[in-house]
Amino acid sequence: MHYCYRSGIDIITSILNTANGSGVKQLEILDRSRLTHKIFRKYLYLILQFGLIEHFQLQGRYKTTEKGIQFLYIYDEIKNLTQ
Repeated sequence: MHYCYRSGIDIITSILNTANGSGVKQLEILDRSRLTHKIFRKYLYLILQFGLIEHFQLQGRYKTTEKGIQFLYIYDEIKNLTQ
């Protein structure tokens, strides 16, 4: 398996993009974002702390919050400016 370096911000945006919508389970985030459980946990703590994602424990699902969606929008704008 080929691994490439991704910055923390790239990992965060990958998690938020995956969880954007009706909510997804952790395994789906791990698969789609190509993350190990250890790295997912590290960044999950941060994005939960900043209110960018919410966790619905009873359903075992994660969903990007409105603040997280705004973060993704701003990130895309900055990315477009720097290309």
